[in-house]
Amino acid sequence: TGDIFLNKNGILKATLVMNGVVAMQLVNGFNNYTDTKMEMEELSSTLLPYLESLQSLPLIVICDDADFLENNVQNFLWVTFTRSNPSHDIYGVDAFTTNKHWGCNGSLIIDARKKPHHAPELILNEKVLEKIAPIFAEGGSLAGW
Repeated sequence: TGDIFLNKNGILKATLVMNGVVAMQLVNGFNNYTDTKMEMEELSSTLLPYLESLQSLPLIVICDDADFLENNVQNFLWVTFTRSNPSHDIYGVDAFTTNKHWGCNGSLIIDARKKPHHAPELILNEKVLEKIAPIFAEGGSLAGW
């Protein structure tokens, strides 16, 4: 489980999701891409002195709920790859461009926070669940599913 702390970069919590992957929860959610670029550049410059240590940490996922990502691999995959756009949400520690190819010498940073254009989360409705439960129960048309 990650520790809760607040540093000058607005990192509220950082937790190890799996070997090589850290989820970082920031105090602020996504506001706009201009602010995010400045936040990620500040984070990258803060991590730059630790470049050698970051070799064992190739991926940092910026998220709204680090505990959710840490909970299981499905949550990590869902949040990381449905709440990020490779053309807008990829950053890196010690990033560079060579011959029109982007790269970074340190950790890859993916901003997987909720964006205003994302659909709302699916929340299960208890009344609907109760209504359909018999269909999935033994003897129901979808039993075993």
